Amino acid sequence: MRAGFLGALIRAAGLLIAFAVQMLLARLIGDAASYGLYAWGQNLLFLLGAVFALGIPLASARFVAVHDHRGDTAAASEVVGASLRWLLLTSTVGIAAGFAVVAVLPLSAFSDIPRSVVLLAIVAAPLVSLIVLLQSHARARAQLLLAFAPNQALRPLLTGLLAGAFAFWAGRQLQTMEVLLLLCGSLLLVALLQTIIARRLNARRQHTLLSAAPLAEAGSYAPSQLMHNALPLFGTRLADMVMKYGNIFLLGILGGPVVAAGFFVADRLARLGAIPGTVVAAVIQPWLASAHAEGERHALQAVVTEASHVSLWPTLTACLALYLLGPLLLSLFGHDFKSAITVLNILLLVHVAAATLGPCQQILVMSGQQHALMRLLALAAVVHVCALFLLIPLYGATGAALATLASTSLARSGCLILVRKRMGLQPSALVHLIKRLRTRELK
Repeated sequence: MRAGFLGALIRAAGLLIAFAVQMLLARLIGDAASYGLYAWGQNLLFLLGAVFALGIPLASARFVAVHDHRGDTAAASEVVGASLRWLLLTSTVGIAAGFAVVAVLPLSAFSDIPRSVVLLAIVAAPLVSLIVLLQSHARARAQLLLAFAPNQALRPLLTGLLAGAFAFWAGRQLQTMEVLLLLCGSLLLVALLQTIIARRLNARRQHTLLSAAPLAEAGSYAPSQLMHNALPLFGTRLADMVMKYGNIFLLGILGGPVVAAGFFVADRLARLGAIPGTVVAAVIQPWLASAHAEGERHALQAVVTEASHVSLWPTLTACLALYLLGPLLLSLFGHDFKSAITVLNILLLVHVAAATLGPCQQILVMSGQQHALMRLLALAAVVHVCALFLLIPLYGATGAALATLASTSLARSGCLILVRKRMGLQPSALVHLIKRLRTRELK
């Protein structure tokens, strides 16, 4: 509860800042089409950043959490160094591949989306990869302030400050490329700050902890096993990204920038309701990894039970509040965004459904069930893309929201079945509540 409260406080502040910044950017850019193009470019930037990272952040975070729990700072540092080297390699290959793809595409492919937007996203994507990696390592070491504050709160704040200062200096409305460049500047500043703070904190930690085991005894958590675990996690992460970023990406192509802008705003608002689940999933990762590594099944179930309740009820409350305030909040972005209320309501339902089933995906990742999870999420991603191609031409942004509801329900239900069958755990808060009510009735 204490860790969750701190994480939720930072996450909530960050999303409120991001909401205010997006509202500011919508006003500074001026028209919905240009703002939609910015949203599309930002989406591509973060999508490529996650692709370049492969599954390295999650895999290395699991290793670091186990070594940190054992007090083996030498092994943890070796894992961190190996993950940074792999990230440098994958980013270099990713940039080269991205430029090659852009070079062979015909000019007609960039009639609606400028080539400059795509190239900027490719070049700046490694910054996103580095930030995600550092954030994952901070979460693995339970450094919640470092894990959440730089990326969730400081980055949007810096983007807003830079955009506001540039607009004041220029004395005019901003162009799409200008805002994207300012976003990249904020990413660079955050990456530098995270790197400096992480190095100082970890150096101080090495002075206070004694190494509990030599690196040679790290076994399945040794740095040499990093990519073996990262590749299936990359498949899992890739499927997640398809369901998370594919909406705006395809909306921008099939529906146009204005439709993508409406979905983008509704999605950002809906994420406010997902704060409890997001924070709980991040907080419990190191506890899940260490409890599973040591074979502490009762401790694992205790963490899962507490996490499911802490996630569900605040999520339900927050989504209900956003449902009631949705029309007012959307109107703050401008008249063109009021029609996104249906999209917002569907996305709120998505987050409630996900919280109801519990943190199943995090349980599977941190317990080494990444291969089964990858197959399940790959199926959900295929369903999601097919639904997008089918529903966007018919219903626009609402169709994308319905596709998200279908694929998320499939993925989370499948994760629940895997957790119950393979690990014998019960992650759903509703199931625990029903059992308690039945027990009281019997008494």
